[in-house]
Amino acid sequence: MQENTIVRQTMGLGQTDLLLNVLMCNVSISVHLSFRHTEQSVSIS
Repeated sequence: MQENTIVRQTMGLGQTDLLLNVLMCNVSISVHLSFRHTEQSVSIS
């Protein structure tokens, strides 16, 4: 019974980790894109 709980906990942690990784990827990508966008705007003006 206890082993089952541990396995479930690790599975949940893995899923949360995956979600966090995806979120971080999206955030860094959007930050990078907005940074490039502002750079272009500055160079144009």
